[in-house]
Order: sequence, then C-alpha cells, then structure tokens
Amino acid sequence: MKNKLYIVIIIISLMIVASPVQAEELNLENIPASCTCTCNLNLDYDFSSSGSVDTVQAEDEVLDNMSSALPGDIIISEFVSDPVSNESEWIELMNTTTHDLDLTDWYLEEGAGYRTFLRDVITAKGYLVVDKSSLNNNGDIIMLKDDQGVIMDQVAYGDYDDGTIIDNAPSVSDPNSVIWHEQKYYLTTVPTPGEANVLVPIKVEVVDEPEPELDPIESGGDDQAIIPEEENDDAGFQLNTTQYQLSSNVRINEIFPNPEGADSDYEWIELYNFGGSSLDLYGWVIDDIDGGSQPFIVEESTVVLGGDYIVFGKEMTGLSLNNGADSVRLIDPEGRLIDNINYGNAPEGKSFNYFESGWQWTDQISLSRENVVEEDSFQVSGLVATAEKDINDDGGKYSLVNIFDVKNSAKGDLVEVEGTLVVLPGVFGEKVAYLDGIQIYSSKSEWPELLFGDRLSVRGKVSEYFGEKRILVSSVDDLNVIDNTTLEPLTLNSEELKSGNIGRYIQFQGQVVDKSGTKLTLVDDFGEVVMVLKANTGISSKKLEVGDNISVKGILSQYKEEVRILPRTLDDIIINELEQRQAAGVLAGSQNVPPSSTDNAILIILSVVSVLLLLLVWQRKLMLGYIKRVLLLFKSRANQPII
Repeated sequence: MKNKLYIVIIIISLMIVASPVQAEELNLENIPASCTCTCNLNLDYDFSSSGSVDTVQAEDEVLDNMSSALPGDIIISEFVSDPVSNESEWIELMNTTTHDLDLTDWYLEEGAGYRTFLRDVITAKGYLVVDKSSLNNNGDIIMLKDDQGVIMDQVAYGDYDDGTIIDNAPSVSDPNSVIWHEQKYYLTTVPTPGEANVLVPIKVEVVDEPEPELDPIESGGDDQAIIPEEENDDAGFQLNTTQYQLSSNVRINEIFPNPEGADSDYEWIELYNFGGSSLDLYGWVIDDIDGGSQPFIVEESTVVLGGDYIVFGKEMTGLSLNNGADSVRLIDPEGRLIDNINYGNAPEGKSFNYFESGWQWTDQISLSRENVVEEDSFQVSGLVATAEKDINDDGGKYSLVNIFDVKNSAKGDLVEVEGTLVVLPGVFGEKVAYLDGIQIYSSKSEWPELLFGDRLSVRGKVSEYFGEKRILVSSVDDLNVIDNTTLEPLTLNSEELKSGNIGRYIQFQGQVVDKSGTKLTLVDDFGEVVMVLKANTGISSKKLEVGDNISVKGILSQYKEEVRILPRTLDDIIINELEQRQAAGVLAGSQNVPPSSTDNAILIILSVVSVLLLLLVWQRKLMLGYIKRVLLLFKSRANQPII
C-alpha cells in the first residue's frame, strides 16, 4: 500500500512540474523576497516491484487505438444498391486492423451529397453494416469520411463519372452484391452482410455458335474450362466452380496509347463483339508485347452484348502501352491467341483504329462506338500511317465564322476566326492553346511567338475531342497576330456555365464541397460545377480545402458529358478567406495556450506542496523533526509577553 502511495505522489508531482507551461515573461524585480536553501535527498526507491505504471500504459494504448485510424484501415467491403423487394440498400464496412476503432461522427456520403452519420465502434477484423436508402441503381459514388471530413475509402460504381469511369466497380442488380476481393470489386451472387465475403460469379451459358478451328497455344479440351473449387481462409473469401465462355467473334477495335500531356491513367483498349450473341469475358486475358507489362486477367463476370463495345482503361488493367512501338494481344481462357495488333510510333492524342481496309491513326476518338475515318489519314502496307496534309491544299475555301459559333459548325468544315489568346501553348499541353471561345490544336506543336492577350486570326479544320469542338491547324502560317489587347474573364454562375459557353475564358465563385485527387466539386446558389487541375499547370489540390470559398478564373472545357473549369496557374485561384484561415491555423497549430498569471501561481503552489509531500513520505523522520521545531518556535513566540 505504501509503495503504491509513493508512486501516485511521484506521478502527480512529475506531471505538475513537467507540464508544458508557456508563462508570461518573469520579472525578477517583482519578487518581494528571496531565499536560498540546500536540500540533500536520498531518492533511491526501487520501482520494479510495482505494476501500476504498466496498467496505466495499457489503458493509454487502448484509448489511442480507439481514436486513431488511417486511410485503408476501414474499407467499403460490400454493398447492395438494388435490393430485393421490401428490403433496404446497405453498405458493409470492414475493420482491417487488429484493434477496435471508434467511428463516432464518421459518415458515408454519396454522389448527391446525402450523408449517413455513424455512432459505432467497429471491432478488430470485424464488420459494420449500414442501411442506406438513396443509392442509384445504375451508378453512384460511396465515400467513407472521418470526423474531419477526410476520405478514408471510396468506390464509384456503374456509370457514375468520377473522371475515370473506366475503372468503376460494376453496378449491381438484385439479388446480387458487389464485394471487395484481392484489391478489386466483383459481383457475387451470395451477399454476406456482416460476414466474410464469398465470391460466386454470375454463371453464363456458353455461346452456342460455330467456332472456327484455331491453333491452340496450349492444349485445351471442350469449350468449357472448369476451375476447381478453391478456398482462401486467410482472406475470408471463397471462389466457387464456374464456366468460361469462348468465342472468336471478338476483336481489338481501338487503342489509345499516347494521350495528350502526361499519359497518366488515360490509356485504354477497346474490344468489339461483332458476333450476334453476348459474351462473358470472365477469364480472358489482355496483354501487351510479350515480356512487357503484367497480363491483365478479367477476374469477374464482364458481359459485352452482341454488336457492342467494351473499354478497358489503364487504371483497371495496369497495362502501360509504349508510345514508341508495342503490341496488344487478346487471349481466351484456354490460352488461345484471338487477336494481336502491332503498332509503331504512336502520335500524341490519336487513337489506333480498326477498319476493314486496315488499321489507321486518327484524332476522331470513337470511344464505345463505330470507328470514324479521318479525312487526312491513309493506309500503308496494311498497317498505319497518317498524312499530315496541309489543309490549305485541300482546295476548299475557308468560311469566316464568329468564334462563338464554331460549336455549330460540322466536323471537317474549313473555318477562319478571330479571337483573343487566353491560354498559351504548353499550359495544358504542347499541342493545345485557347482563344476566348475555342480550342486550337496543332498536331506538330508548331506555334509562332505568342503572348497572352494577342488577338489572332486563325484558320483551320473543325474537329471534336470527347464532345468539345476545336480547330486543327497545320502550320504556323495558319495563325497570324493582329494586335494585343486586355481581356477580362466572363463572370458566370453554375447555371450559365452549362449554356453554350464551352471554350470561354470565365470566372466563377463558389465553395469547395468535395476533393477527389485533381478533381474538385464547387457549388454556388444555382448548382455545382467541376474544377480539374491539369498536370502541366503545377497546381496542387493540397492548397485547397473542403469548405473554402474561392474565386477561380480559367477555361470552360468539356469532356464527354462533363463541363469543367480548367485554371491555368495558381494565380487563377483566390481563396477568399485565406487570411482568416492562416490566422486560425496559427492558433490551431499551438495547442498550449499561454496560461494566465493566476494559473501560473496555482501551478507553482501545487508544485511546492507536491514536493513537500514527497519529502514528507521519503524523509518522514527528518521532516517531522523540522515541523516540530517550527511548531515549537511559533509556540515560544506566542508565549512571549507583548511589549
């Protein structure tokens, strides 16, 4: 008992004496008295006999584990967005760590902004099932955020466009669910809410159509390849017996190996099912040149309808296609080579397309649709070459068009426009510039000397890139500087942004409500708009926080169905409350607020009392002797007569 009392007093004393005190400057002149004392203490106590400190440390460790989590500690492990009748949508979370985690004030947020707050502790290696009611069946995004709004995990599925739709998880229809398995999401026919996931892919009938004889790479049997049942006890997943589908009516249809700017994850490979029946690509393999990237195996049921297309992006496949020369191979589940395409130097921004007359490079990107022949392309030796013809030699006449009306021109029209330069070549890419109202594209990256604000006369051919019209120029002679002027951006709200202003130099004010990599969602009183930070600009999303009210200048661009703002430099983004946030950050960065002089006096008194108590415990006889002497001294003085 005495030992425990000693330890408690020591801990209290050390906590008080060693506590971080940021006191005001001490003025020694204000101290009314001083004393000098010398103390000889014998502090040779042995602490090894007590286990109390271990107990305190253990309790602290539990508290720390309950309150801390890192991205990936809690994952979205399973969800159902299209439940069977009279049942609810749900999302399953899994704790991948070896300790319990407190999810109080965490929340699940979907694409429309609806939030479901959590109030639960999820046990180590355990599951938590959360009911939802507003997930879209065809596609949506699910984000798990902590109590500070930081995204801890997220998944986009179906046709939800988060900027890289090609890597989305599959959409789900009842009675199936989507599960997380070996770093990917799969469809399964066996939902397991609150339990270990079970992967049982959807079985599809084998295509019943005549197959031409093919030379097998490896010996195979019938048209069905059976996988023996396997189990993975460590991960808690099970793989059930299933069937593969084989067909020769599928081909590589289009390849995009060299996107504009940094290739990043925008490379893709398109397949086309030219047969009359649906085909499940489960178990098929897509690969580049032998010895190149790791082959991509389709590890889930992926059905492409007869006469339809399917696109596999780099983020999904991991295949990194060379810009110089490479191959793309399609291999069926029995190891037979179904298609093999070789290409040479890949022009930036062009795709490699299949045509009956041969393969061609073209800037007419035709993702998930029939390939389009570029007028100035031709075939060489059954493979590829593109004629960079000077469109001035086409014999056609240029039509003088108002720059804001180019969007109404047909692809291939020869036009001449005048406009003010608002994005210099090299800002978004070496081949891209913008006049206020239209994108200018030079496939040769040939530009005259240009300055911001230059008023130009431009002639070229109307083209289109993922839904946005642009003018193709063939040489520097197609661009002539008229003069230089000052141009202010057009201030628009989110509703006005979507009404025919693509290509304009604009200014927008709104609040950041979501961050996903280099893609941010902004809102104002009229709706929302997307802002994308292009890699070439050097703008980092770390400079912005959810909740910031910003003013942004930039180009209003279009990518497929998405309208987006492209700022040019960091100076294009102004955080309206930056000074207030910086001031708040100074206070938030120091949690030890200087105490008042009263607080300091109390701490000093407590420290002195604690030291005296410590001395009393250790040197009890000595201290009792001093106390008796002091009492006797006071008593003797009290008995003296008053003069």
